[in-house]
Amino acid sequence: MWRTAAVAALVAVTLHLLLSYYPMDAPVEAVRILSDYLFGQRVMRAPEEVVAEAWDSLIRAPSNGWSRVAVGITSVLTIVNSIGLNEQELLFISQAGSGPHSLQKHWNGAPDVGMVSDIIFWLLKEYGRTDSRKDSDLTRLHFHTLAYHILATVDGYWNNQISSLVAGARVAGNQACGTDAIDPTKVVLEFPKEFVLSQTDGLLKSKKVTLNPANPVHTWHRENISFFITPVLICVNPVRTVGLGDTISAEGLLYSERVSFL
Repeated sequence: MWRTAAVAALVAVTLHLLLSYYPMDAPVEAVRILSDYLFGQRVMRAPEEVVAEAWDSLIRAPSNGWSRVAVGITSVLTIVNSIGLNEQELLFISQAGSGPHSLQKHWNGAPDVGMVSDIIFWLLKEYGRTDSRKDSDLTRLHFHTLAYHILATVDGYWNNQISSLVAGARVAGNQACGTDAIDPTKVVLEFPKEFVLSQTDGLLKSKKVTLNPANPVHTWHRENISFFITPVLICVNPVRTVGLGDTISAEGLLYSERVSFL
């Protein structure tokens, strides 16, 4: 009897320690790791492998499609439904329109998540259809940079956003490495360990976010705009990079689900 109680106590303590490392939204992953350990298998997996596996479970095909789209920077923001932008294009639009962080001449390393989300929020509020009275069709923006992607959509116009975001991030690694599926040995995570969701909104700036590889999409809301962020599995030795931004935008749209354009 005492042996049974001791084993149960040991398992409980081990699970507690695992769940301290893995957030509470991923208890199944912690149990799997414990099971691997008890049966003599691998104890820990590389975070790149965990992210790739989690992505596959998150992607589902949309029930309907989309209409007009622009990939890359465009001067006709208000007449398209969706746009894809990289870090240089996003900052240029903010500088041209005197938006947030427009005094920033260029990005120093990886673009700050909070600053990027501030510019996206401003761009959709300024040029998007965040009010039904506005003469604009823009309701979706897919931002992509080397280390992460952000998808922002005006509420009421799009569904299946997580699948869309993850599909775009996944194809970035696949195309760059020239593989049909993510090979965890050929990619690396360079996502910040913690970040804030805004540099101008006091409430969002006060909360630091940490991303869990087993649940690699974080969601938040700002007024009537929903944001989704995921890391990118960066190809260590890329072999195909031409047209990568357009491929990301197109793949994300392929998995997007249009609700309505009123």
